[in-house]
Amino acid sequence: MSFSLTSSHVDIAGSKLEAWCRTPDGLEQLSILDLDSHLGNNHGTFDLTSTARGFSKSASRIIYKNGIVEATLYGRFGGGHVASICLDLFVCNVGGELKFTRVTQGEYILVSCGMFSLEGSVLSALCLGNDGKYHQSSIDLNKHYGTRNGFLTSGRNGFYAGARNVSFEVMDTRALLCAEVSNQDGEYIYSEVDISLCVFNHSGRLVFERHDGSFDCDGQVTKLLEKLPLAGFAVAGIQASKGDEEWAKRAMGLCTARPTITIGVFLGCLVGGAAGGAISSALASPLGNAAEVLPKSTTKDDTLKAELEKVIIGRALYGTLRVLLDSGTAGHLAAYLARISQDAVTEMASDLSKTVGKPVTTGTVLTVVDLYDLFVSIAIALSDVKAETDLQERWWGTMEKIRVATVLDHEGFT
Repeated sequence: MSFSLTSSHVDIAGSKLEAWCRTPDGLEQLSILDLDSHLGNNHGTFDLTSTARGFSKSASRIIYKNGIVEATLYGRFGGGHVASICLDLFVCNVGGELKFTRVTQGEYILVSCGMFSLEGSVLSALCLGNDGKYHQSSIDLNKHYGTRNGFLTSGRNGFYAGARNVSFEVMDTRALLCAEVSNQDGEYIYSEVDISLCVFNHSGRLVFERHDGSFDCDGQVTKLLEKLPLAGFAVAGIQASKGDEEWAKRAMGLCTARPTITIGVFLGCLVGGAAGGAISSALASPLGNAAEVLPKSTTKDDTLKAELEKVIIGRALYGTLRVLLDSGTAGHLAAYLARISQDAVTEMASDLSKTVGKPVTTGTVLTVVDLYDLFVSIAIALSDVKAETDLQERWWGTMEKIRVATVLDHEGFT
């Protein structure tokens, strides 16, 4: 949703988020959103449940930076805990006004989950919780799906024993469990079932809920699918609704007009789906600020310049992922990214260029493969203490080399 992409002079006073938001006609207007109407405090963590309200009443030191609100939240017994939440996941600019979209119980998995992987019959994903963070969750589909006359069906169990070539695919608005299933004659027939009709995200956990009979495709599912354009236009920073298509295209142009922000768009494409849109949104503001730093580098050494860019972009990515991911979930992200080939990375960049209608530039000397490698290294660092220490030391070493090179250049040494 990334309101920060189409807003300026963003600040927070108590619980009031203030921003000058761009309107469809290109002007800006002041908009104020009271976060107390949408966020609560659950024993020291932000709470997005439908009954949560008034976080600021038990908080101090509320600050805003790069799309993230940080506050010291106090529990029932008075102990303070520093908590952060990325507002770009939930706040959007709709026609010049700040709007908040709440995560709800029973959330549609294609909206609130991402980075799906299937090992055997166990489906794993990162799921957005009521604390505003992504949590790793798994569910054994073999316990909830069986077969009937050679076809996969929900409400039974044990499909895996009589199936082969089992896979999971996300296609448009469906989350498909696919397999070749043995029928009564012993023949294997291709079958698929949309698990999004029965598997939901409850507070960051994948759960199965049986729906008997025909599902109300024109009612409940339609209402859930109405949220999908939010993911599709997350990078554009607007809420896509009827009549907003042209504004969506213009907002997307704003993203590509600032090359460094395109890095966030590309990294989101690597993740894919709504989760990718969320990551793109969350990276928009910090990468936008990084763009202000990159041109100030005066080093003439391209190799050293590339190292500096990795540090600046890496720190923005590192800080954002620490807010987005619950502890222990970065390993899933690292494993998911590691399965993407370099050819696929290049192809994604090409597809992104076609989407925006012009060549995509990152505004740096880094290639898209360099950015992919950086993304993987940071995900690994967040899941391993030693890797994190090594990464921080490399960044420190790079900054020291830049400092020395700058001094030598300034004093005329060659």
